[in-house]
Amino acid sequence: MTAITLRVYGKLNLTLEVLGRRADGYHDVATVLQSVSVSDTLAFRAAPSLTIQCSDRSLEGEANLAHRAALLLQQTKDVTLGAEISIEKGIPVASGMGGGSADAAATLFALNRLWRLRTDDAALARIAASLGSDVPFFLTGGTALATGRGERVARLPAAPERWFLIVRPAVEIANKTARAYSYLNQSHWTTGKASFQLADALRNRSPIRETSLCNVFDAVVPGAYPEVARWRSLLLDVAPSPPHLAGAGPSLYVPVVDKVEGERIMAQLPQEDGVIMLVARTVPRSIEVVSEEA
Repeated sequence: MTAITLRVYGKLNLTLEVLGRRADGYHDVATVLQSVSVSDTLAFRAAPSLTIQCSDRSLEGEANLAHRAALLLQQTKDVTLGAEISIEKGIPVASGMGGGSADAAATLFALNRLWRLRTDDAALARIAASLGSDVPFFLTGGTALATGRGERVARLPAAPERWFLIVRPAVEIANKTARAYSYLNQSHWTTGKASFQLADALRNRSPIRETSLCNVFDAVVPGAYPEVARWRSLLLDVAPSPPHLAGAGPSLYVPVVDKVEGERIMAQLPQEDGVIMLVARTVPRSIEVVSEEA
């Protein structure tokens, strides 16, 4: 194989609970993750060295998580093969939808095939976990329960189709996830009951219900960032149920009946520079092969 092109989908946290702080400084979580139809497209072509291009030029360079994933795979498998990597962004950047983690997982998946490494799923997941807590989920995606610091992923049956309106406010938060965790205290910790109950319901092929959705950061992030609070209030005025954060935010989402209802609600919201609004549906996997060249 000389080239492969993938589409990789972003995620929403249907639930996100923090169980407590770990000795290593991370937190134990329980979260039900769901892939949704907002995607990046990544193209990989065999080359003598590693290079990366991105439609968002600010994401180019060795700090890009996809580039770090490629370097780690090289080092772990002791190979000197290279690749030209091109990323077309569709998942909003720094949104809580896991775009960087998705690109890293797609890179591991693609280069394992492009370089004919034959790394098995378990070994690839271990490499993914060392890149970030969300990265292992994106190797498979769909619907899953994640525990530990988020790296222990148990696949669930594909959720029945559900649509969501997603709004990413125009706010940039440095060290977003670490700061969000710093706002939590023991009063926010739970046993993970909501996540485990939703996982059980999905195993029984039940639909995703608004009352099952929750995110621990709903209680602290809007209070810390007025722009997130403002958009939460705007959504409360027009949406059929309360909005929830995607990950640590700043994106907010609400379930809607279908694409038509999502677009109708979207039309009632102010159209402002820098604000991204999307209507997306559940999808059964994170990674989709678009094309391959022998």
